[in-house]
Amino acid sequence: MKNFLKANYIRILMAYFAAFAIINVGHIATTHIITVVIFTFCLISLCWIDETLKKQTSISASRLSFGFALFFSTLYILAEHNTLTGGLTNRLFCLAYLLFTYIGLTILFYKLLCCLYALSAECHIFDVSAGNSMTKYHFWIYAAVILLCQLPYFLYQYPGVMTPDSINQYKQIIGILPYSNHHPWIHTMVIKLCLSLGHLFTEDVTVGIAVYTLLQMFIMALIEAFFITTLRKQGLQRKFSILLVGFFALVPYNALFAVTMWKDVLFAGSLLLYTTILYRFCILLRTGKGLCSSPADLVLFTVSAISMCLMRSNGWYAFLFVTPFCFYFFRKYWKVIGILHVVIFAVVLTVKGPVLNAYNVAPTEFTEALSIPIQQVARVIANGGELTDNQWNSLDKICDTTQIAPQYDPDLSDPMKNLLYAHGTAYFDEHKAEYFSLWLELGLTYPLDYLDAYIDQTKGYWFSISPIGLSNEGIMANDLGLTWQPLIRGTVVIKLYELSSKLYTIFPILGILWSIGGLFWIVLAALGNCIVNSKKQYCILYLPAIAVMLSVMISTPVAAEFRYAYAFILTAPLLLLASLENTRTIQ
Repeated sequence: MKNFLKANYIRILMAYFAAFAIINVGHIATTHIITVVIFTFCLISLCWIDETLKKQTSISASRLSFGFALFFSTLYILAEHNTLTGGLTNRLFCLAYLLFTYIGLTILFYKLLCCLYALSAECHIFDVSAGNSMTKYHFWIYAAVILLCQLPYFLYQYPGVMTPDSINQYKQIIGILPYSNHHPWIHTMVIKLCLSLGHLFTEDVTVGIAVYTLLQMFIMALIEAFFITTLRKQGLQRKFSILLVGFFALVPYNALFAVTMWKDVLFAGSLLLYTTILYRFCILLRTGKGLCSSPADLVLFTVSAISMCLMRSNGWYAFLFVTPFCFYFFRKYWKVIGILHVVIFAVVLTVKGPVLNAYNVAPTEFTEALSIPIQQVARVIANGGELTDNQWNSLDKICDTTQIAPQYDPDLSDPMKNLLYAHGTAYFDEHKAEYFSLWLELGLTYPLDYLDAYIDQTKGYWFSISPIGLSNEGIMANDLGLTWQPLIRGTVVIKLYELSSKLYTIFPILGILWSIGGLFWIVLAALGNCIVNSKKQYCILYLPAIAVMLSVMISTPVAAEFRYAYAFILTAPLLLLASLENTRTIQ
């Protein structure tokens, strides 16, 4: 025993810090017997990892794992620092408690990532021979299974889910409201087309809404089936293909979103298709084939990119971000990439400019992009921060300052934006520089309030908390005569629907599929695996989804709105599986 203690004192110390972090994060009493179990398990695990994997972990993997461990631990402390001080009040003791937790979390993440990166090199979920069993019918079978499993949602939610955003677009279509690009005009036109198709058969607008819902379900199922087929042809084993079909067909939020009239759904499909085509480009490059050897992929790349750019404004920014990397990663075929991007830019800019102007489509309000700055200023006021007379006078010109503190919601910017809209935004729009200076002055004076405001407003996208926006049903109450008309109903149906919506709160591990921040961490770790295991060409696959997430973190109006991250969630399986593809021949 003495020799063991002497030889493993560093591991014992590391195990203590790791156990400390787990106990603190889990809010387990220090007197609980489980603390001994946790410490012992941590010690045994650290000894096993060090002895088993010390020869399999490269220096690059170790360094990258340590970098990610520091990053993840920092995010954890930022998100949960108020609850990780052990109930202490002395600032010095609180800092010590946070420091011990930080060290422990870093050890846990570091050892876990080292272990995963070493083991992933031996992962064999892809088998070249598996792709040989593919037939032309697999694609349609996958799509049919997804549609069939989602059919009960369509019947229950008939003619489709319509929220305030959907109602707003419908009002634009029937002329009650003027056209606005706040909700992408191109998406509004897709809805209008479906309503027109419905009118060919009946005057009942419900049929037109159902046409849109069915069209959206069909498009999403085709994209998802195309993605699964692509991986299957690449050699993904059959059992994992079945799991992917199950993810798209059976995970409740995929079915719910498929029958919801939101721009976010088709945008998510566009991003998945765009990323899948990038993956297929990487495969062509690796096998020595030119991009022009698959004309269909070139067409799909162009269509998906245009759709991605027009369905959400952050899709356009994500595309701009990825463009130079496309030219770098596929520089051998820069002429082809150049032609594709010229076409994409031409179409998108034409729609965003001349077309929107021709239809008198109002642009998105500038205020909509300022959720974070607005919330930060409001946080200072809500916390009793002192402002100068000039600062108060500036704020009085754009909103009722007496309502800022009582209406401030740290997770939602709508109350603060509504104060601006109630006062009128004309003066604000004409004096942007003045308010930027005000925002900067207050930030320099109250940096911690700004940091706390940012954390509360965005942490749902970079930390594991429960999402919102997963319980919409039917058509919201309105004065337009639109009503929810379920084709299947009854107590059993309702109970089954309620149960499906609560699955993630019941089963551990499964719940991670509902965690935006958790999946974000997993995808970042998967990106690291591509770097470590000689798949650097695949790094481009991660850029569109990460760019979308970063854009959400810059301007989100809601702390954990699932639909804002749905494009990322839908693309995550591709990013995870691509990192596990067992090949070292990528050029």
